[in-house]
Amino acid sequence: PLGGVGAGGQVDDGEDQVWVSGESMGQADLINPKRYDGTWCFVCFPLGPYCYGFYEHKALGEDSFQAKGCLFVGMPLIPFTEIWDRVPGTNKYRKRGAKEEANWVSDTVCTGLALRVRLSQAPGSNRVAPVQSKSAEPLPIKEVKAKEPPHDAAAMAHIRETVMSGKLIQLRLKGARVRRGIGGDKVFRGYDRSRTANWIVQHLSKDSADPLTFRVEGGHGSCFLWMEGDPERKQLAWKYRIAREGQHVFLWNDKEVKPGIFRWIFHPDGTISPDPRSATKETKGSAGSLVMGWDGKFALLVKRGDGRALDLTPFGVAEEEERCRRETRESVEKESRKREEEDKERARLAAHLESERQEFARREAEMREEMQGRLEEERRRYEEAIAAKRREEEERLRLDAALKDAQSPGLHTAVNMVAGALANKVNHMFSKESKYAAVRLILGSPERSDLKECVGLEDPFECAELLKNPLKAMKQEWAAAGGEDDMANFEYVVRGTVSPDEYPAHVTESLQTGVYHGGAIAEGEFDTGHEGMDLRDFVNHEVSRFAGLQEHHVAAIRLYTSSSYPLYNQPMRNGVTPHPIRVTMYCLAEGLKMLRKVGAKTDPEGYAKTKYLWRGMKDREMDLEAFKARGGTELAPMSTTSSREIADSYAGVGQDGHASLLFRYTTKALSRGVLIDYLSLYPKEKEFLYPPLTSLTYDDRSAVMVEGNVTVVPVDPQMA
Repeated sequence: PLGGVGAGGQVDDGEDQVWVSGESMGQADLINPKRYDGTWCFVCFPLGPYCYGFYEHKALGEDSFQAKGCLFVGMPLIPFTEIWDRVPGTNKYRKRGAKEEANWVSDTVCTGLALRVRLSQAPGSNRVAPVQSKSAEPLPIKEVKAKEPPHDAAAMAHIRETVMSGKLIQLRLKGARVRRGIGGDKVFRGYDRSRTANWIVQHLSKDSADPLTFRVEGGHGSCFLWMEGDPERKQLAWKYRIAREGQHVFLWNDKEVKPGIFRWIFHPDGTISPDPRSATKETKGSAGSLVMGWDGKFALLVKRGDGRALDLTPFGVAEEEERCRRETRESVEKESRKREEEDKERARLAAHLESERQEFARREAEMREEMQGRLEEERRRYEEAIAAKRREEEERLRLDAALKDAQSPGLHTAVNMVAGALANKVNHMFSKESKYAAVRLILGSPERSDLKECVGLEDPFECAELLKNPLKAMKQEWAAAGGEDDMANFEYVVRGTVSPDEYPAHVTESLQTGVYHGGAIAEGEFDTGHEGMDLRDFVNHEVSRFAGLQEHHVAAIRLYTSSSYPLYNQPMRNGVTPHPIRVTMYCLAEGLKMLRKVGAKTDPEGYAKTKYLWRGMKDREMDLEAFKARGGTELAPMSTTSSREIADSYAGVGQDGHASLLFRYTTKALSRGVLIDYLSLYPKEKEFLYPPLTSLTYDDRSAVMVEGNVTVVPVDPQMA
């Protein structure tokens, strides 16, 4: 074909065309180049003799040519100009812009049979130059004497190393000549070495060299050798390649070609031979009879035992079989050990899973028992709350009845009855608890000093679940544990706006009577200075933002300043677990800890100064010597005030028959309670609040003072 020199077979002048691989062991590639330069005429027979054309074929250099002409159908119809470039490393050509090699005439000009006639020849070389090999020079093989083993150990080591590293090895064959034959679409090339020797290698495809594949023992895991023939130079070339799927290997002998796949063994003396254990049934008998040996300076493929093999030592097949058996035995033992280890691992995992299942069942039973206990406790508290509400309702009905009865007698009698009823209610409130007067003080340290444990939040999973939505959990607690007034306080703090129209009913009543849980109260003293603010406004206050408070912190602190503070204090002092409003109590303590750091940064001078805070104990006597020795602990949140008058009123100072005890707290920096007047419902109280579990120690820097029926004890507070 015009576009590719050397497609195989005969051409019009009888010259052989051969493919050139570009790797012929350092020798120039031998081809018989065609002379295509000149002017040509062609006739395309499928379209009739009236379809013809003329073109000029011109070499542009050693690696390209140009075809320029025109196709005629009675008249000029299709002009064309094409340039074809050599495929690197071969004597095949490809049209520029195309991916595959093509036949110039059949693919470009005419489909089918075309007759070409050269009209004139171009001057010059009239040829496209063949590829010249860039491979390394042949490996030198030293001369050795006949019938003696090779004594050049360095040369032999070089051969083995070269084979295993994939480099080129050249073995010369003595007295070979070309023998050529064609069978079907296969092309056979062979080498006749003697009268009876006919060695043949089969083409695997039309577009490949003459390969023969061998595996070399001792090389890489997949070290393969290929053999290519160069008949004109009487050479056999062995070079390293990677085997491809679908290729075959042939065993040679002196008589015939037999197919089979073999492992070829590289011997220490520099020879190779097929491994009989890898042969097929058809070729096993002759596999052990061949060896590549040395005769003078040439390499020969001869029968084992032939003198030209230079007294080769046969390969130890028995030793190889023993090695194979040993490897097989080791492989079986390895698989057995692997199975045993897998069985042990499965048994261990099964035991671990069973242990986990039993542990899960045990924990599930414990949790079920704990939940049952909590449900029973909740039921008991609920029944107690219902009973308390019933008593309050009966008291309210009794008071209403007394007011109705007071309408019939005279004015003086009615006023006395109303005053008596109000006094009874106020006395009932004060009999419960006084906010700034301690009811119970634990000497020494308490049994439980962790707040979560005290309020019943020691389970981390339950605590985390409740704190996902603290306000929701707080509302559920207050609905279950609080009374009517407590729920009114909760709705006012969480949902309401500071406005007289939204005050809880009991607050409005206290403002009308002038009496609240802290003593006397006047109009405008409830939530003073907070008009129009709601919960979000308190959260956005500069102090809250500086401390990082959130809605649940602010709500818990504001609710404590209301008349609902007994809900916080009494369960803590009575050791009730879980605390009825445990989430609220936890949020209160957390918010106070966050507010402690504000004073140090907003008022550093005042923060470092000493300040006295006050708190009283009403109708209580204390063993001062025991307190001096052991100190004490306030279990509940501890309210203190900077106003001595407020503390005196809560402690009953000046009331006849009352023996009062006042604590004077010497505070500064972190030992000072948190001023919460900006959040308080009663800012006039100037409340400094301490978190639960605050420890108290006697301040021996001052002495105990006795003022009438009032005893003043100096105390050092330390927050938990």
